[in-house]
Amino acid sequence: MKKKIDVSIVVVSWNTKEILYNCLKSIKKYTKGISYEIVVVDNNSLDGTCEMIKKEFKEVILIESNENLGFAKGNNLAINVIDGEYILLLNPDTLLTYDVLTSLYNYARINKKIGILSPRLLNEDGTFQSSYSAFPSIKELVRYNIVCVLKIPFVIFNKIDNIKRLKISSKEVDWVRGAAMLMSCELFKDINGFDERFFMYNEDADLCYRLKKRGYKVFYKSDDTVVHLYNKSGKQVNLFRERNVHMALALFFKIHNGVVYGKIYVILEALFSVINVILFTPLLFNKRIKSIFMENILKLKIIFGNVR
Repeated sequence: MKKKIDVSIVVVSWNTKEILYNCLKSIKKYTKGISYEIVVVDNNSLDGTCEMIKKEFKEVILIESNENLGFAKGNNLAINVIDGEYILLLNPDTLLTYDVLTSLYNYARINKKIGILSPRLLNEDGTFQSSYSAFPSIKELVRYNIVCVLKIPFVIFNKIDNIKRLKISSKEVDWVRGAAMLMSCELFKDINGFDERFFMYNEDADLCYRLKKRGYKVFYKSDDTVVHLYNKSGKQVNLFRERNVHMALALFFKIHNGVVYGKIYVILEALFSVINVILFTPLLFNKRIKSIFMENILKLKIIFGNVR
């Protein structure tokens, strides 16, 4: 009987030719301790991505979509193609810097109650990047905005200590970012992959939520790292991103908390955004605060329907 491949690596790409090339090169360079296959689902890229893969990575299984299906549906296209014991859902804007995949695979195999295993994400310069979060909720919205205000003096004087944040220990969390998620192929198929109602954003939170309801753990492994070139494929603050985040959040609440809960959340979000805009206006000389300020402005435009 043919031995099953250890890990099927699935990457969904949309006009990310250059960063995808570097991602695939890093996988080939560093993944040595396990057997693996790579499946790239291309969402109708117009930048020569498919041609690059066919020329430079002939071993890659390429699925070409004739339309942009989004992240959730794009990943699900690979379900009937993959042949691994585990699946690694990987963003094209990631880089491996050592054999992290073998480490994650070995850890997952001896911890069967882990539904999703995720490494620590790092920025390109090696600094901390948010890798996990609490599930979206009114309580979390209030906590986040209070913390945001309390952090203002630290942001202004650049006193946020990345070193301490890097030392956060491995632990069970609510949900992890979809940039790098390892889970059993059988489980991924059994749960029918991502919910395809999500085009982009919050499909990772939804997947983690559904797995937790089945009794599985979502685990953040801090001693394994993957570089995530966050926002290389798009601006950090832009209408497209914020609008999709808002729509995905509304969908998450509709599915898991109900429409009324979602409406209350939006009202509170608008209120906090107004407060933040007022508080941050005198502090726009600071780039990080200016970025947060612009996010709040866009949220208000989207919430009040000024931009369609």
